[in-house]
Amino acid sequence: MKKYLLFLLISCAGLSSCKKEVLIPGSSNRTILADIAANSWVLSNDGLYYSTVINVPENNANFNQAGHILVSMSFENPDIYEGLPQVYAGDSYTFTSKPGSVTIYINDAYNKVRPVPPNGITTAKITLIDAELID
Repeated sequence: MKKYLLFLLISCAGLSSCKKEVLIPGSSNRTILADIAANSWVLSNDGLYYSTVINVPENNANFNQAGHILVSMSFENPDIYEGLPQVYAGDSYTFTSKPGSVTIYINDAYNKVRPVPPNGITTAKITLIDAELID
């Protein structure tokens, strides 16, 4: 019995000292700040949403497939960014990406009235996170 107990204690001590580390050599994540003027928001043909397109040439076809994009917006306070999707002042802000650009959309959160785009300059913070595609 003492042999088994001793073996169990040694096994637990040996296993508890193992740890897994993931090392990422030289991260190349990038952040782009883009000011959006009030007149940049375009109303859709059906009048249900506004959108604006931000050119992001770093988002090429390979990155768009394998990387990850985060978008945050600064509305009233330039020191505070809120991650998208987000509901702000009753309007829903979302985004999509395609090679070469990111499009930000504003919809009424309840789909009852036309959304109201910001009446001043807002800032979008676009963060590109590199990743390796695993097939």
